Amino acid sequence: MSQLNDIKGYYRALDKEGFDENHSWEGKLLLEDDGWFEGIVKEKNKDFDGDIMIFGIYHPEKLIELVKTAPEYISEPFIFRGTKYDEDGYIGQFSLATLLGEMICGNSIIKTNEKEYNIEEVNELQKRIDKFKLSRNYEEMYENVKAIKAQLSDQALRDYECRHYTEEEFANVITEIEPTLEKVEKETVKGIKKLFKRKK
Repeated sequence: MSQLNDIKGYYRALDKEGFDENHSWEGKLLLEDDGWFEGIVKEKNKDFDGDIMIFGIYHPEKLIELVKTAPEYISEPFIFRGTKYDEDGYIGQFSLATLLGEMICGNSIIKTNEKEYNIEEVNELQKRIDKFKLSRNYEEMYENVKAIKAQLSDQALRDYECRHYTEEEFANVITEIEPTLEKVEKETVKGIKKLFKRKK
């Protein structure tokens, strides 16, 4: 059974101080037993008031790695990574996901709160998630991340606990995710070609 959580994120540029409501997003997520989650949030005080999908890896009391995908005509995806610091939430940085990799944008704090399971609330959230998926915004990115969620979860926990892979373990991981890596490489090349065509 999925765990229902409230979630709220604050973000700021690297050269700024403090967090405020004008630079925040808020919503709900459904967390699975394996650490994978999906949810819907809305930006505060922005021109776009529609649903934004979030997904990624979340281990309560330890860490969260979250991808935030608005419709493609609004923005490129953002990636938030945070480590738990007492009641302050998950403190870390956020970056913009581009065809050529991640570009660090600033600092962030993510706060979560487990809610009492409510089947109506869960069903409503799932409908909003499914509706966003139908729009196919960043569908390939979502599918690629989900395909290697077990490896991403393991890597995140290893980093948190300062555990390293043995050579054999690393080789096994590469073998497991190789099909997805090849797919991402092809999609990246295709995306760069499209980008140059548009600019031309």
